[in-house]
Amino acid sequence: MITKRQKQTLDFIANYQKKKGYAPSLDEIRKKLKLSSVSTAHFHVSKLRDLGFLSKEENKPRSIEAFGHETMIKIPLLGTIAAGQLTGTPKLRQLFSTL
Repeated sequence: MITKRQKQTLDFIANYQKKKGYAPSLDEIRKKLKLSSVSTAHFHVSKLRDLGFLSKEENKPRSIEAFGHETMIKIPLLGTIAAGQLTGTPKLRQLFSTL
């Protein structure tokens, strides 16, 4: 689960990359999100990287890459499905019984 500020950071990085074709710097992230320091921006980027939303090479500027977070959705798990014997036509039963 990501925080509201991390979501804002992720959205900014993805939109910036889409618009300009390269990643924003940590200082640009700091300015856009009105953070107090670059280390705060780095903290959010590191957390997003640890959660699997971003990749970033160490000691390389503008190396942040956002994964397709817009295609990710949260699906709640409600329970399990009990599976029983195969039902259907006799041909299908014969086919699966030989496997």
